[in-house]
Amino acid sequence: MRIIANIPHPKISINIFSMNEKYQIQFMAGPMEQTFKIAHNEIDGVEGIQKMNHLQL
Repeated sequence: MRIIANIPHPKISINIFSMNEKYQIQFMAGPMEQTFKIAHNEIDGVEGIQKMNHLQL
């Protein structure tokens, strides 16, 4: 797994990893963490992840 991007946000840490033809989007705030996985062929790279409506980044 390798980190490919950090998305700046004032309240949480957002990291994007790439592993096994999937992106893993990790959200961290204090002791809480949540990760989502999206296949590479479903989205247009980091730019596509940033444009996703529900992320509002």
